[in-house]
Amino acid sequence: MLKTVSTQITKAGGNEKLFYGIASTEHLDRDREVMRIEEGAIDLTGFLKNPVMLFVHNMRQEPVGLVKEIEIIRQPDGTNALAIKFEIQDSTPLGQKVKTLIEKGYLKALSIGGIPHNIAVINDMADVEDLYKSYPDFAKRINARDLFKERGAFTAILEWELLEISIVPVPANANALIEFSKCFGGFCALGKGLDWIEAKDIVIKQAIPYSVHGKIGCVIEGQWNKRVALAHLRAWAKREDGVIDFNKYKKGFAWYNQEKPENLTSYKFPHHDIKEGKLCVHRRGVYTAMAFLFKPNVTEKYSLEDRKGIYEHLAMHYKNDLGKEPPAFDARKAQEDKYGYLYDFDLDKAIKAYKTGKIDKDEFEGFLEAFLTNEEGELEIDKVVELIDRLEQLKTATTTTVKTEANEIAKEGTTTKAKDEYEEFLEQLLNELENG
Repeated sequence: MLKTVSTQITKAGGNEKLFYGIASTEHLDRDREVMRIEEGAIDLTGFLKNPVMLFVHNMRQEPVGLVKEIEIIRQPDGTNALAIKFEIQDSTPLGQKVKTLIEKGYLKALSIGGIPHNIAVINDMADVEDLYKSYPDFAKRINARDLFKERGAFTAILEWELLEISIVPVPANANALIEFSKCFGGFCALGKGLDWIEAKDIVIKQAIPYSVHGKIGCVIEGQWNKRVALAHLRAWAKREDGVIDFNKYKKGFAWYNQEKPENLTSYKFPHHDIKEGKLCVHRRGVYTAMAFLFKPNVTEKYSLEDRKGIYEHLAMHYKNDLGKEPPAFDARKAQEDKYGYLYDFDLDKAIKAYKTGKIDKDEFEGFLEAFLTNEEGELEIDKVVELIDRLEQLKTATTTTVKTEANEIAKEGTTTKAKDEYEEFLEQLLNELENG
């Protein structure tokens, strides 16, 4: 979750070393989301332990500053805002450059990165009235009834965790009422006038927010077949002229390459399928996607911000659609969490967690899918061999049928036949482990 506010960064009164700016407000943004900003809504615990300022959300380079004060203020229109006073360090070339650009007025935007923990999808007036009942002060501040009537459906971020605040190079536009600036595919839209400016230097977040579809009304159980699900999604997203509507297609995924939005291979972490013409969550699909997020040779392909965004999307499915608590994003916070097998991506730990009842059959199969295949759905033969070796060691899964099936798959590699046999092999393996 990234939210960018174009603000007037100024010198803080009484202290020439500090700058002042608005980090977030309660206005509708380009993701059609509204942040709730008040005491109890924002978790600052982690941020206050390390309140550094970054440049364009780049966690791989040194911080450019430090937040000295953070507070909630009331704006002239009655909404709340998150205001900060911060110091820019000038002991590095990057810090010197950022400070100079702020002082000269070329850098005016602040952007927050955070994780939503509680949301409300507002699709009709009944949802609006529920918002007034549950969060009356917030609903009144944002004038939720008029907002819905004038702007349509939106998502309210009711509780969220602040992770970091960045300075971002979004130029001001003198002809637009600049309140928010959001970046998409190398371009940024400034303010209500939606004036577009090229922004090649801005880090593009490519994770797809959960709010792209909101809470899903149906859950598909049973075997997750990625190839079949992708075919269903393509057919579902096709318009009458046979062309795929990619804005619709991306609702089945948690990440996509914004630079190539009309390329089918740009869409990653699928976890939906179609049932009776309706987009549904696939339980094992969600578990598989989450397992892939922790797979070492997969996770390293994505930036930290993208991984957080993917995690946020899948975690909301766990909570809202599957009724389960998701794994912790930060394994260090998990300690004795039942999802330890995910953090270490360890086959033995996964088998043990399954056999001791810590995880169910669907969660275990989701892990096996991620363990044995790559992102394209092709079997990784070395992983199949590793599993065969493990079966040899386990007294609970040593029937000739299962081992023969696994060996045949290993020999056939990533052929279509191997992929077809793979699903049957998994079911046999699960039965062996259950009966062992």
